[in-house]
Amino acid sequence: MPNPASTALQAPITFHAKIVDTSSGTKSIPTGTVSWSDGGAGGSFNATSCTLVQYGTSTSKSICAIIYTPPANTGTVTITGTYSGDSTHKTSSGTSTLTVTLRATKDTILQNTAATIIGLTIDFSVKVLDSSSGTKSIPTGTVSWSDGGAGGTFASSSSSSSCTLTQYGTSTGTSVCGISYTSPNAGPVTITGTYSGDGIHKTSSGTLTLTITLRATKTTILPNPATTSSGTPITFHAKVLDSSDGPKRIPTGTVSWSDGGAGGTFTSTSCTLAQFGTSTSTSICAVTYTPANTGSATITGTYSGDSSHQISSGTSALTVS
Repeated sequence: MPNPASTALQAPITFHAKIVDTSSGTKSIPTGTVSWSDGGAGGSFNATSCTLVQYGTSTSKSICAIIYTPPANTGTVTITGTYSGDSTHKTSSGTSTLTVTLRATKDTILQNTAATIIGLTIDFSVKVLDSSSGTKSIPTGTVSWSDGGAGGTFASSSSSSSCTLTQYGTSTGTSVCGISYTSPNAGPVTITGTYSGDGIHKTSSGTLTLTITLRATKTTILPNPATTSSGTPITFHAKVLDSSDGPKRIPTGTVSWSDGGAGGTFTSTSCTLAQFGTSTSTSICAVTYTPANTGSATITGTYSGDSSHQISSGTSALTVS
């Protein structure tokens, strides 16, 4: 027992041999030893035999146990226990079919933040742990990466979409590798690292949910402060800057305008942004404003945002004489 049985490579398993006096008449407890064999599979027992003892309070059964460590190969092994017999009992034998499997692994994806911004490269690492019982070994091979079709890009020192495992510190059962990831779009992304497995270890995978946010912007209204006279038009410019870290993108879209209810008029309620000169991070647009009354007005330009950038707004303090 057990029969059938299953264990992983390098993971010891305990087998019990139960010997029963099966003849009719008055029963007696079998004594002696049970010797063990794996049919030449190459595994090892902690002893070549075990000595029988009474099974509980039974008057006809005895039992003993052995620990078996499977060979370095997966597959099926036939475990045979052969009872030696004693002065009262004949010899007998029994078998158990043992399936030896690859060792289990567990993947843990590590990142020091659960959020990043569009276009910013973020580093991940994955630890692959030998999670089976018994003697641990270091998982080898590669981890391939996916973002579930989100459209981002991965990069490592060895490949564009996978990394090669190395021993984690002095651990005898854990390996690690790293990858860089850049996302082009906002939203939640599920990062999956899938371990390839090796001759000893099973494949496994781990996931991490990463939130990709829009890039920050800063809107500046020029001139600020501003002065004009009642009825005299003045031109305001809105400069919208990509203010996030990482590779910049030119903000696109529109800027809408307001004078806070001062009663003036704009040539248009919004203007469309265009690249500011040769800048790779700033765009600009302009509108003309005509005040209706003397005093002060707060001119506000509100950037609409786009698929890469957050909305933002800026103001200019206008004095009308």
